[in-house]
Amino acid sequence: MAQLSHSAQVIYAYFDGDDVGPQLELRLLDNEIEEARTYSLSVSKALNRVREMLEAAGVSDVIACGGDDLIVSWPRGSISLKTINEIAADFHRLSGRTMSVGIGRSPREAAENLHRAKLMGKNQVVLPVEAAE
Repeated sequence: MAQLSHSAQVIYAYFDGDDVGPQLELRLLDNEIEEARTYSLSVSKALNRVREMLEAAGVSDVIACGGDDLIVSWPRGSISLKTINEIAADFHRLSGRTMSVGIGRSPREAAENLHRAKLMGKNQVVLPVEAAE
C-alpha cells in the first residue's frame, strides 16, 4: 500500500466533483427540471457511494459531506493512492463526472491541494510534495 505522507499521523482528503454545479445550472437554465433532478440524484448517489467506499477502506472521520464535496480523514497509511483512484473512477461511473482530490497533512493543505488539482486540469489527485517524491 502506497503511503500518502511520511510525517503526519492523520491524513486529510478533500474530494470534489468536477464541473458538477455548472452542469446542473445548464439544465435549470434550459428549464430541464426532470433532467436536473435526475442529474442531482445521480451525483448524490455517487457521493454517498464514495463515502461508503472510504469508510470501508478505513476513513476515521467524515468532516463534511454534501453536494459534490466530501472531506475526510484517516490514520496515516490506512488508505492507498490506488484506492483513492478506484473511488474517483466509481464516482465517474455513477455520475458521469470526474473527481478531483486534494490530500494533505492538515485540512488546509488538503484544500490547497484540491485547488491545485483543479488548476492542473481537474480529474487529478494531488498529494503533499514529499509524498509524491
